[in-house]
Amino acid sequence: MNAAPVHSEILTRSVIALPPLARTPDRQLSTEQNRRLVRSLEAGGIRILLYGTNALVQHLRPSEYAPLLGMLAEIAGPETTVIPAIGPSHGLMMEQLEVLRGTPFPTVQILPPADPEAVTATGFERAVGEITDSLGRPVVLSVNDSCVLTPPILRRLVAAGQVSFILYQVSREDPANDPLLRELVDTVDPRSVVSGLGEQVTIPHVREFGVGTFASGCACVAARLSQCLLEAMQRGEWGEAEEIRGIFRPLEELRRKQSPVSVLHEALTFAGIAEMGPMPAMLTPVNERYLSRVREAAQSLLAGE
Repeated sequence: MNAAPVHSEILTRSVIALPPLARTPDRQLSTEQNRRLVRSLEAGGIRILLYGTNALVQHLRPSEYAPLLGMLAEIAGPETTVIPAIGPSHGLMMEQLEVLRGTPFPTVQILPPADPEAVTATGFERAVGEITDSLGRPVVLSVNDSCVLTPPILRRLVAAGQVSFILYQVSREDPANDPLLRELVDTVDPRSVVSGLGEQVTIPHVREFGVGTFASGCACVAARLSQCLLEAMQRGEWGEAEEIRGIFRPLEELRRKQSPVSVLHEALTFAGIAEMGPMPAMLTPVNERYLSRVREAAQSLLAGE
């Protein structure tokens, strides 16, 4: 595993894959199947893996966190940066930090709070400072539809060296018309901002706002194609980028209509990337009438590679 600090130069080299976790039939972490998924991503040229909400880190048993970190450090190649997540509750973060100390992971993602109405911007900023001081490493912060962090706060955290990068996940009807993202990229280095909603919005985010790269769940199905999209945008080949984006659209539409995590979980199995196993009990599986569509979309996306 690559333990080097994550900076803008590293970010612009790779799509950030957002993998789910494969489990055995009795819902234990599957080292073999998760390794298969990681090898597929690496074979496609992706070198940054972020295990956050797609990996359902928020639903892990506390006793699973240390085994998860050990497994991820073992299965990643020497050039691959792995970023685990912590949270979303402050108490759980503190427990997970105890496990993270002494591990080689260069950064961690702080999951957005599950109760944003009870969390203040000042409190979250203070918590980020405590976490980075305790861990001795910068963190990944997410800006989503319910985020309490503002661009001025993010500027202070970035200036203090407490942020590796910012994952921007605010959905807009027109991604090219986004005053918040404009204020953010005018506040911090745009290359430290990552478009966090996959292939369907990354083109306007890169073209109009200059963000450094994008994060994708569907990259787990077609890693090479997703990496080709990043490289096409970096060359300014927008027509080619649009063509590639269209190949991802059918699976992304199914993720939007159903559960994004559940559809991706099934798609990886249908594509033969890895046997993902059962979903956690609290998550709703894909409706049976959509399964054939998920299979078709996953296999079609893989064929686009």
